[in-house]
Amino acid sequence: MRVFQAIFPWMKFLPLKERQDFVDEFVEAVHGRAVGNTLSLDEIVHGWHSTARIHSDPELAAELQRSDEPSVDGETFGVRLCKWLRTANAQLKGKTPLEVLAAGDFQVVADFVDDLMTGSLT
Repeated sequence: MRVFQAIFPWMKFLPLKERQDFVDEFVEAVHGRAVGNTLSLDEIVHGWHSTARIHSDPELAAELQRSDEPSVDGETFGVRLCKWLRTANAQLKGKTPLEVLAAGDFQVVADFVDDLMTGSLT
């Protein structure tokens, strides 16, 4: 992990478990590319860098950790949201919400979230 932290110094802002999650996701993507998976390393790095930026802002990090709704398996809404943003979804053609957003398709993600909230996935 030290090599990764030297290359990506922003990792210091991630909680320890999320640092390991980043490394695991990065390595998995590298292995996937060797067999033709087109998952973009840039998108993975960008998503995790954004997460680290959130953790680096004490006010924003506190807001994400605070939640009026009960935690699920010990995770607050903010933590679950960050994970959801980095998880591939069949409804988004196998892409992560962050990948869709990075491509500039903001409305697609907004519509998807609206469908999730109303329970009317199409």
